[in-house]
Amino acid sequence: MPINLLVNATALNSRGGLTVVKQFITEVEDYLRKTDEFALTIMVSVKDFMHHNHRNLNIIYNDSPKKGFVQKYLFEKKEIPKIIKNHNINCYFSLANTFLFKSDLPQYVLIHNPLPFDRLKWSEVDIPSYLKYKVMLNLIYKTRLSKKVNGIIVQTQWMKNAIVSKYDYKGHVQVIRPSVSSNSATERLVPLNLHLNDDDNGYLKFIYPTSVDKYKNTRRLIQAVERYNQVSAQKVILFLTLEGQSTELVKYIGKIPYESMYWVYRQMDALIFPSLTETLGLPLQEALDNDLHVLAADLPYAREVCGLHADYFNPRSVEDIAYGIGKYVRKKNKIKRPSRKYGDMNHSYIDFLDFIKECELGKGEGSPHRRSVASQGTF
Repeated sequence: MPINLLVNATALNSRGGLTVVKQFITEVEDYLRKTDEFALTIMVSVKDFMHHNHRNLNIIYNDSPKKGFVQKYLFEKKEIPKIIKNHNINCYFSLANTFLFKSDLPQYVLIHNPLPFDRLKWSEVDIPSYLKYKVMLNLIYKTRLSKKVNGIIVQTQWMKNAIVSKYDYKGHVQVIRPSVSSNSATERLVPLNLHLNDDDNGYLKFIYPTSVDKYKNTRRLIQAVERYNQVSAQKVILFLTLEGQSTELVKYIGKIPYESMYWVYRQMDALIFPSLTETLGLPLQEALDNDLHVLAADLPYAREVCGLHADYFNPRSVEDIAYGIGKYVRKKNKIKRPSRKYGDMNHSYIDFLDFIKECELGKGEGSPHRRSVASQGTF
């Protein structure tokens, strides 16, 4: 009997999360046409995914979990049990950090929010996020993670180490970092009417794909760019994927569509990434995939992703960020950075399914601590 897997992707409908869902569905759709080992029911909150339905892949649209805490609670309490029953589900996989409290199904979770694990100061996180992730989610992990979750997928080793050490987690934990490389030379290169090269006067162009979250550290970055430009002849323009009032050298270009992100990267001289915490930092992968030079926060997540293929600065120092910008500008014409293509990593979203299958067969990394569907006699 196949693993009849229910995948909860309802929380992922924007930014990096939406990218994860797009790539996950695209890869598993083709895979499921070739195997009967899995049948997937995927719950999404974006209608565009509905056309992917076929024999072993069922897409269910419901956007109520994104409308608020009460709607999310009712969805998990009332709707998910109905889906589990109606579709004969025997395994559950969440793509968004959390899990089901009341279910006895084997459960797996992709954890990709770093806030419960990183030692950020309270002043570096917005109050709602602090309460939601560093207080509530942290408490849930402490009390329920080991009891309810068979296996965890993370995208970096630092996250794995943090989960095991902070929560004494004894289940399966696997680092899987799927490739971001495009299969097509034209994929994600749809041009935008942004006029990124207009009136730049030969200035260097830096991009920071970011959000309004305080830990993204955008305020310090703007201050550093302004400080650098005040004393330097070679100016830089900072492009931010936020809404705001642009100035001559700080441009707010708003959210970039998924299909155009690589086109934007290829208009830039460098990615600058000062975020105070990330599980991975998807733009770091994407920039390296486009041979774009990277300036990044000197923190474990960036070091793990970029290694020797980036320049680093202290993200809590405006002076050091400005110095890093100047250092890059001075050596720009001398840079001979070897290309690092993430397509060579040989990881894909199919590895998520392989990890679950191995765990259910008792082969996964770590010590099994709950009954799997295999041990329940459903194979």
